[in-house]
Parts: sequence; C-alpha cells; structure tokens
Amino acid sequence: MSKDCRFCSLPESRIIRLPLSSVIALRDGYPVSDGHTLVIPQRHIATWFDATPAERMELWSAIDIVCEDLRSEFSPDGFNFGINSGEAAGQTVPHLHLHIIPRYDGDMDDPRGGVRHVIPTKGNYLREDTSPVTGDSVDPLRQVREVTSKYRVNDSGTTKALTSGPGNPLLSALTEEISTAEKLDIAVAFIFRSGLNRLQPYITDLLDKSGTFRLLTGDYLNASDPDALQSLLDLREAYPEQCELYAYSTNARSFHPKSYVMFNASGENIAFVGSSNISHTALESGVEWNYRISSTIDPDGWQAVIREFDSLLKDSSVGSLDAQWLREYRQRRNESQQAKKSPEQESGTETEAPYEVPTPNEIQAEALAALQQTRSNGNKAGLVVLATGIGKTWLSAFDVASD
Repeated sequence: MSKDCRFCSLPESRIIRLPLSSVIALRDGYPVSDGHTLVIPQRHIATWFDATPAERMELWSAIDIVCEDLRSEFSPDGFNFGINSGEAAGQTVPHLHLHIIPRYDGDMDDPRGGVRHVIPTKGNYLREDTSPVTGDSVDPLRQVREVTSKYRVNDSGTTKALTSGPGNPLLSALTEEISTAEKLDIAVAFIFRSGLNRLQPYITDLLDKSGTFRLLTGDYLNASDPDALQSLLDLREAYPEQCELYAYSTNARSFHPKSYVMFNASGENIAFVGSSNISHTALESGVEWNYRISSTIDPDGWQAVIREFDSLLKDSSVGSLDAQWLREYRQRRNESQQAKKSPEQESGTETEAPYEVPTPNEIQAEALAALQQTRSNGNKAGLVVLATGIGKTWLSAFDVASD
C-alpha cells in the first residue's frame, strides 16, 4: 500500500467487493460511459508486469463477474476491456487497473476499431477516408483542440461562454471543471436520478480529494425525485464533514435557480448559470442555455454569483435537507401524484418514468420459499449459498420486503 496512491486509500463507500482474494472493483471517477468500472489489485503495484500470475488471473476472472452486474444494471450493447501500462500508453495513476467500459449503440458515430482508437488516426482501418473531407491523415493534436474548443475555446482563442444544447452539452463542460475543483456549490430546482447518476462520480471524486460540496434544492412543484435526494443523504453520511445539503421550502412560491459554482485551486473559479437542472435531459440531450462565468475574465459577475448563493442559504425558507424533511416531502409528493394531473404536467417540466418493480427470478423464488419454510420450522437464522451472478443482493431485498 502506498499512502500517496489514490487507489490505496479508497473510502469503503467506493469499493465494490468481489468474490476474489486479491482484486477489488470501483466505478471510474471520470467515466467514459455509464457503468465504467475499474478492477484493481489490492496490493500496490504499478503495471501488469509487476503482477503475480495469480493476480493476473484474478484480474481477468473479474471481467465475467463485473460484466454480469453491469448487464443487469445498465443493459449495455457491448464492452471494451483495457489496461494502460506506462505513461506513453496513457497511464495516469501508477497503480495497475483494468478498465471495463460498457458500450451502447450510438455512443459514437462509428465505433469500428474499438481499442485501436488509442491512436485516433489508426482506429478504423475499414473506413476508406481517414478524414471526412479530404481523405488526408488527421493530426491527433488538432483533433484534441477541436474537441476542446467545442466546450472551452472558440476560433479566436477566447473563452466560449455559452453551452446551448445537444451538440454542446453542459455535462461535458461541467465535469471538466469539477474534476479540477476543490469546492463545488450547486443550486437547482429539480434533481432526478438520471442526472445525479452522471454527476455523482465526479462529486464523489472531489470529496475523495478532500474537497467540499454544498447543494441547495427545494420542493418546488414536488418535481424532484425523492430517491435521488436519498442518494445525496447517503453521500453526506459518507462525507459528513465535507458535504452540506439544504432544502428550500417553497410554500407556493417559485424556486427555479440553476447554478453550478466551482472553486479551483489554480485561481480561476468557474460558474455556470442558466437553465439546466440535474437530469439527463437538462445536462446532455435537451436544448438548454448555460452561461459560463470566469472569476478572471468577469470578476464582478463571479462575485455576484457567489454573493447570491450565500445570501440564498440564509433565506428563512431554507433549512437542512435531512431525513425528516425528505420523509415529509415524499409524503406530499405521493399525495400530489394522486391528483388527476400532476404538477409536473401542469408546469411542463420533465418527468421520469418510474422504475419497473423487480420480481424474483426462478432461483431466487426457490430460495425465498426455503427461507420461509425454515422460519416456519422455528429457526431464527439460516445461510443461503448461491453462485456468483444469481443475485444475492436482490434476494436479500426480496426477503426483507416479504417479511
């Protein structure tokens, strides 16, 4: 173990335990796709060539285990597996790790070539042209600049200040800034699972690096997903000294802010203020306008944003987003959804379809019946042994729900 290695000092909340003796898994802090997972040896070793034969075998054995879980949770259409070994190969964390990257139909225009895209111009040898316009070879550095300019810089070299829709989504610009921030403040009206799932790995990584996080949301139109808010409470429980959550109780008033504020150790602080709540649609696929404010380019604008954020936290309608507030909110929201037309429909805000209620598979049903029988026989404890991938966690949930 190395005290300077981020993989050697992971909080327990990030670790995915595997039925293997020498390796563990975790979700990538900067995921390429939903479900992007790393498998790492518990022993601190730098590269594949430092691993023992047993460690190498367990790294590859983990692929089947992790992919089974990813198929269940994310339903990917394919996978990429890869190891970066050495700086020239792109390794940035000097602790051996295997990437398991779920792939989805349409996640890039032409995926042919797969891992060959580590050198962009050599990725797809099946395509006749290597450049969509001239057929000339493409300079990889120019490609990087073009992608970067999409979010940060325009042709004149000045900052591109507006993110404005599917071709220029807020999520890409936002996660880039969060990845280098030491403090993050967010004020949004609505929070849905689909958006929080995309942001939470970056927020968790910030907290892992001793950063701080403050979030303010509210009960406006009862639109926010209570389960997403519960995930935030779980995050605060894991990082109680670094994470502050606040709730604005509207009492028939409008509450509609959307701001993301990043404080950076490098000196340039960034805020995005606009129209994007925390949802997949608002962060990625919807037509949204969000203005980027830099503390170095527009210091007055930056100061106005942070003053307003701090002032809002002192409002008499703001209190702690805690378990009691969430229970009361969940009850109010459930009652409102009994109405013929929901507040979300009336306001035109986006909604998310409820998750399909899961049911036990055949093996789980058999195990549940056996557990019920052993309780009927007067036993107070029992042991269920199932092969990997059958769904023991789900079995536990079904058992609790049926009790």
